[in-house]
Amino acid sequence: MPPRPRQSKASAVTLGPGDLGRWHRGDEAIVLGWTADGLELRTPRDRPGRGVRSAVGEILSRPLDRAHPLARIVRGLADHPGPVIDATAGFGADAAVLALASDREVLACESHPVMAAILEDGIGRARRAGLPAADRLTLRSGEALRTLAGIPASAPPAMVVLDPMFPARRRSSALPPKPMQRLRALLGERSGDDVLAEVEALLAAADEA
Repeated sequence: MPPRPRQSKASAVTLGPGDLGRWHRGDEAIVLGWTADGLELRTPRDRPGRGVRSAVGEILSRPLDRAHPLARIVRGLADHPGPVIDATAGFGADAAVLALASDREVLACESHPVMAAILEDGIGRARRAGLPAADRLTLRSGEALRTLAGIPASAPPAMVVLDPMFPARRRSSALPPKPMQRLRALLGERSGDDVLAEVEALLAAADEA
């Protein structure tokens, strides 16, 4: 069982069986739970097992769609050695596709400790299931800026992927996919200016690396 993550100061302590932490964002609440299928994010209304888990195992267990945009880009990197870095890994979907698309090492960076724990659980389960591409995935818990700054100039990455979570479109009536809903409930909404500043810093660091 993974170590129990720290709760935020604003967190309620009302935890059910299998719950590891509960966080509140205004009227919203999100729960980190433990099930036989792994760590998951769910709302208090969700039954255990109906939450959102790491996408790594599911993606690595099925054939890669060669028309996937990331797969097509990776095939174009043949003349560029070095790892691929997913600087905003989240639930690990992009990182898993990148690991399937070539024999390169993939560094999956995740700054939020709860999301890093979920991603670590997903990668570990994929390895124990004997999925070969999982061995090419390495989790880097913490800010991607630190990982990018530590890349030696003699061994630059072949590609850095950025997929930041911009604020929701307020005028849209459609709900975002379930993983995005749970992620927003955990992280809270950030202003567009804050996200843009973070993205610009990541772009500069990726360019330098």
